[in-house]
Amino acid sequence: MSSAKTPDNWASGAEDILSHFASTEGATVERQQLTELLVGFEVSPRSGGGARVSVTTSPYEVIVQAGRGARFELDALPGSADELREILDAIAGGRLSERRDRLALTFRLEIGSGRTLSGRVLARGIPRGAIQYQPYPRRTGRGEQA
Repeated sequence: MSSAKTPDNWASGAEDILSHFASTEGATVERQQLTELLVGFEVSPRSGGGARVSVTTSPYEVIVQAGRGARFELDALPGSADELREILDAIAGGRLSERRDRLALTFRLEIGSGRTLSGRVLARGIPRGAIQYQPYPRRTGRGEQA
């Protein structure tokens, strides 16, 4: 019988999605057991300009953070797998932008389905200015950069 306290029961779905993503998008992924019920993944593009991504998963939710302050809260896997893939694909496609004003950071992510995800967070410690993140260096079927 499976248990929510066993990370492999729910974290393996995130690991599968992120490993496939990293192999096709020219990124690296590192897994870290944060607590008994939290597993974190750090995704970094192999070349500069793309947004770094942090994914934290638990039996109850998935949290995706990207760039300097973008944050997306999803339902637990496997129910949110398609939405997680959409968000990751949009970030890798260079469709995340952020603008830091006097008090807050506003972020905007253009999802491939025509939707836009946006939000605003307190910008303490984040430099002012706008960033349009670059696309990740996609890989071809033979593991070469496209």
